[in-house]
Amino acid sequence: MKRVLVTGASGFVGRACLPELADRGFEIHAITRQVPCDSSATQWHVADLFDSPSIGSLMSRLQPTHL
Repeated sequence: MKRVLVTGASGFVGRACLPELADRGFEIHAITRQVPCDSSATQWHVADLFDSPSIGSLMSRLQPTHL
């Protein structure tokens, strides 16, 4: 299984990438600082990229194959 972790997924470029990743068969996980956007193909995680322990824990749990 290809598992991607997307940062900036709620932004202009990131949002455009999500359907392309889904079409290519990725399991999509995205990080957001706010309430997650609605996307059935994306699993959203509320986190702050500057919070190293939180991000480290998320990375360990998800073990993405792609970033």
